[in-house]
Amino acid sequence: HARRQVFDLPEPKLEVKEYQQMSCCCPGCGEINLGKFPDFAKAPVQYGNGVRALVNLLSIKCHLSYQNIKELFADLFEQPINDATIESALMQANIKCEDVEQSIKEQLFASTNIHGDETGLQIQSKRQWLHVLCNDKWTYLFTHERRGSKALEACAPELFNYKGNLVHDCWSSYWKVKSASHSLCNPHFLRELTAQIEQGRKWAIQMHGLLMEMYQIYNKEEQIHRRSYAWRKYQAICRAAFEEEPPPTKSKRGRPKKSKGRNLAERLFNYQTEVLRFVLEEDIPFSNNQAERDLRPAKGKQKVAGCFRTQTGAQRYARLQGVFSTWRKQGYN
Repeated sequence: HARRQVFDLPEPKLEVKEYQQMSCCCPGCGEINLGKFPDFAKAPVQYGNGVRALVNLLSIKCHLSYQNIKELFADLFEQPINDATIESALMQANIKCEDVEQSIKEQLFASTNIHGDETGLQIQSKRQWLHVLCNDKWTYLFTHERRGSKALEACAPELFNYKGNLVHDCWSSYWKVKSASHSLCNPHFLRELTAQIEQGRKWAIQMHGLLMEMYQIYNKEEQIHRRSYAWRKYQAICRAAFEEEPPPTKSKRGRPKKSKGRNLAERLFNYQTEVLRFVLEEDIPFSNNQAERDLRPAKGKQKVAGCFRTQTGAQRYARLQGVFSTWRKQGYN
């Protein structure tokens, strides 16, 4: 007549497996012979891979503090877990993922597109930087005290021999990668153009409309077919911007002062190939949102933890988060 279904969770329990070592005495020589324990059972009492994997998931992906992880284990399994066990699980995962991270780097630098970005991070009460190099399949994260090219030279020297397309937000350090072609993050320009539209700049309305028009042409073949149109219109808008924007004003010291609108127009003009590369070539992304998405979890972690107390802890987080992000992108749970 009717059915009613209730989806619920079974009571979680820890499963304990005991491995017993047998012995026997040789009747000939009298020597005691012992059986062997499994390689993973190295101590009289220990936590298994499932527990250690869950600890890493809760700490890295779910941003839980050590205290909250301990409370969760006590609530779910009636088995409290101590700080040393949590730290040990994270340390073991960090060591085991070293080769995985190296493989990620190799695959990443062999790919067509790489997104690059960085964000500030509090490490040992000092402002340092979390850098990301990534695409839709691979994520490589690393920390460094510097934001610029010295960080890339120290942790990702392979980038300076990369021959694909590097997507970024026009930060000066990325221009030092001479072997790659470059494309710029257009949403950054759209936000700046919106600010100029609010100031009543007509050229900004035209440029914003052109970029959105080309972005909304989802058929790449049609987009490339219209690249000559986009190129001509783009250059015409740049010329109109120079006419509409006030000229630089001389100052007593330093370079002549320019308005924000003129600075934006000059940047659009100087990097017109890089801005329009998503139209001029196939398989070039419109934005650098991939890098921003891969950096965003670190901000959640920092809000929960406040800061990373040690450099080692920050580097460990970067490696494990990069590995977990890569696995998620490739469909592994």
